[in-house]
Amino acid sequence: MNNLYNHAGYEDVKNELRQELARLQNQYDDPIEEQLQSQSMMKKE
Repeated sequence: MNNLYNHAGYEDVKNELRQELARLQNQYDDPIEEQLQSQSMMKKE
């Protein structure tokens, strides 16, 4: 497997995939972002 995530030229692909992920999370009421934010806040305390 060849990881291209941080290679130059793939920024547009990453942005498109992030947007699609956010859209799907919203469509299916996936609370992962809220859970991650809650965990992050707990660690700061």
